[in-house]
Amino acid sequence: MSRKMMIIRISIIVVILMFAMQVQAVELSIYDIQYTTDPNGDSPQNGNIVDCRGGIVIHKAPTGKPRLIIQDPAYPAGWGAIQVKDLFGTGVFDDV
Repeated sequence: MSRKMMIIRISIIVVILMFAMQVQAVELSIYDIQYTTDPNGDSPQNGNIVDCRGGIVIHKAPTGKPRLIIQDPAYPAGWGAIQVKDLFGTGVFDDV
């Protein structure tokens, strides 16, 4: 491979890595994740990767399909808790 081709390939890899490092999840409260006006009850964040802030883990169920429940004490009357499931058993909650 010529030196010019190697430099081009390295440059492309650097650009791709720089772009990948800039992609971050949006930080949202549990209320922002859960609250919806959709008649079906679907969260506007359904399917998105989000960074949840302000919650505390109140329950962890490691059996069956592992899941944990996070609650935000700022919203005790509603829209203040979220259940997160590890549908594929990847061990994502092992360190929680």
